[in-house]
Amino acid sequence: MPSSNIIMARDIILAGIPRGGTSLACVLLNQLSDTVALNEPLELSQLVSKNETDKIAWLKNQFAEARDKLSRTQTALSKGNEGRLVSNLFSENPAEDGLRQNISTLQAISFPHLSEDGDFTLIIKHPNAFTVLLPLLRDHFGCFAVVRNPLAVLLSWNSTRARWQEGFVPVAEKLNEPLHDQLMRATSAFDRQLIILSRYFTIIREALPLSRVLRYEDIIETGGSALSAICPEAKNLAGQLSNHNTNAAYNRAKVDFFTGELLNEPCIWEPFYSKDEILALSHSLCLARTSRC
Repeated sequence: MPSSNIIMARDIILAGIPRGGTSLACVLLNQLSDTVALNEPLELSQLVSKNETDKIAWLKNQFAEARDKLSRTQTALSKGNEGRLVSNLFSENPAEDGLRQNISTLQAISFPHLSEDGDFTLIIKHPNAFTVLLPLLRDHFGCFAVVRNPLAVLLSWNSTRARWQEGFVPVAEKLNEPLHDQLMRATSAFDRQLIILSRYFTIIREALPLSRVLRYEDIIETGGSALSAICPEAKNLAGQLSNHNTNAAYNRAKVDFFTGELLNEPCIWEPFYSKDEILALSHSLCLARTSRC
């Protein structure tokens, strides 16, 4: 039995906006003692045919199996690159088609920082699936979400080779039929992207208190200590982190259009972001475009 001065182990769900900073959060959280954050380790298509009770039972079993393996071997399956977790699952530079490629695979990752008593916090992140399931998951797990300036999200989606670039999120659609139906009625990739953003931000806003929603920008600005909302020990993080909201890989020609459309839909991003924050990022992106001309 663990001694009384040890915090009992917790199983934590990390949801959020895809391309919103959840991979970075995992890397930072793994710097903490007795904390493991796994990046999309589960085959969540297995949840599609299950009822709500069985969904929860399956997920609890996945946590238990991962926790057992970590206790025995200090390893677990997680998305990574060359045996380590990475803060960005996509390449920094675009390929010939203009899109950044996925550089991660599901692989065995070592977590040698775990103590021998087996008492640790286990965090599993799956932004798409866990976000649409938040209304169910919040009553059974500790749940948190990471969000990001929606203008940066749209630019990132349109710079990466993944289904969201076309306005689809397959596993999330299978788990949320209304989302799937709405996307099928949309006539363009951008319209579908706005639908996904709106649905995800709405679910997060309605399912979680603001204290459990972390902004990518705040994580960057605090050097990671904003993650103390998830693990108190993170208050000691003080890294020099780079804000990628003005990534050179983003298509500056789309900035004005994306900005205008977002400002017409404040219900998508309030209360997490303000009009001024979206305009400030738009201005920074346009300045960067001008400086390169």
